[in-house]
Amino acid sequence: MSASSDYVCLRNGPTVPLAPLQLLWHLEDRGLRVRLDGDDLIISPKEHLTNEDREQLRRWKAHIRAIVDYCDSGGAESVQ
Repeated sequence: MSASSDYVCLRNGPTVPLAPLQLLWHLEDRGLRVRLDGDDLIISPKEHLTNEDREQLRRWKAHIRAIVDYCDSGGAESVQ
């Protein structure tokens, strides 16, 4: 994934680049789970991460944290 010029505005939440969303969808499709522990991203099972995954996770960490926090807080479900 390269630099993102496309953005997505999450309902009642942050506006984030499309690339970290696509990365999270790709990880989810492969059966990986991403969660937060304080400021740290916890990915399991971590042995299924590729070097490319690790690079992209480092690159987009701040945005991924915002997306995961938004989802965990129920932001996506709070829209009526």
